[in-house]
Amino acid sequence: MPLHTDSQRYIRYLAVKRPIDDRSLSQPVWRKLRRRLRQAERRRPLAVIEMGGGIGTMFDRVLDWALAPHLQYTLIEENRAYLAEFESRLKRLPYISTGPENLFRGQAPSGVRFVLKISCADIYAVIDDPNMLNRWDVVMAHAVMDLVNIPEALGGFQRLLAPGGLLYLTLNYDGLSCFLPQWEPEFEEMLMSRYHLSMDNRIIEGRPSGSSQSGRRIILHLLPAKLPLIAVGNSDWIVFPRQGGYTRGEVFFLESIVHTITRQLQQDSAVDQHKLARWARHRITQIAAGELIFMARNLDILCGSRPGRQTLDQGAVLGKDAGE
Repeated sequence: MPLHTDSQRYIRYLAVKRPIDDRSLSQPVWRKLRRRLRQAERRRPLAVIEMGGGIGTMFDRVLDWALAPHLQYTLIEENRAYLAEFESRLKRLPYISTGPENLFRGQAPSGVRFVLKISCADIYAVIDDPNMLNRWDVVMAHAVMDLVNIPEALGGFQRLLAPGGLLYLTLNYDGLSCFLPQWEPEFEEMLMSRYHLSMDNRIIEGRPSGSSQSGRRIILHLLPAKLPLIAVGNSDWIVFPRQGGYTRGEVFFLESIVHTITRQLQQDSAVDQHKLARWARHRITQIAAGELIFMARNLDILCGSRPGRQTLDQGAVLGKDAGE
């Protein structure tokens, strides 16, 4: 088997975790989102922008789970390799036609009609673009908020929302990963503490970009801004062997988690590197034997736009660029 580049490996990781995310996402929060959207009387497509859309797994989910009958969907992703993977897959689907300027149209098997626009752009550039403000019914970010500056991103996402719009933030990591059965509990507790610290201290292009407790930090930033918190629910990852093993995708997912933690902590002088290597070998051996259980705590969050603004069913008009 050829060696993967980092991008190739991460693309595969994003693909194999799709079913894990599907079963982990909070269904009560999703249902609350759909109910809110159904209550808004709308004679136009639902305008959705997704930030950090990766290889398009949330877009797939929105179609499969029928978020709305007619969607105008803009996917923002700064990694061109991820977008190339997404576009390649889109072009193989029989129900999609390709238009100019990264536009795709179609009607999914679920019955959802859509116009999709793909844009290679940095999240911060989008939220600072005055042409993008106050235009979107829904702003989505899936497994993104632990990679960004949370106060800056939240403020920007709110500026993108149309009056009465909704902010749907999913799979926000919230400070707990657990491998079972335990292996040298004191060392593993220290290991995860150091890993979380590396997330908290991450700096990208001069700005803090990460948090090991992104779920609760989002909520803490929403409260003083008086942003209406509509729903919160657990979206924990839980991967365990069934009938003595995992699916092939789950094996790759678990190995990726172990490799990610190991690679990060190889740079940490406070971690005993020989013991770290033993820990990684032990966990990989457990995965091969179908003996590891992995759990990680995540939160899904749904909130509204700033109070005192016109609601969606009072006639906001959005998203004029995506082929409309």
